[in-house]
Amino acid sequence: MGYVLWITLFVTFLAIVGLGWDNFFNGVLKGADKLGITQTVENITKNAQDSIKEIVSESSKDIINNLAEEK
Repeated sequence: MGYVLWITLFVTFLAIVGLGWDNFFNGVLKGADKLGITQTVENITKNAQDSIKEIVSESSKDIINNLAEEK
């Protein structure tokens, strides 16, 4: 079970990196629209987008702060 989870996360990560997260999440929304669960998936993708942007922003700040401290 653990291997399946890691493989799924890895493949999802590669898809996001390859497509860019905007295209990836727009594709997820289009698929959800076809299935009729748009509102639920829309909320989940919005939260995921916000989380990813926050993680990237915080990581960038940490890197900049670490570089500034080294000098």
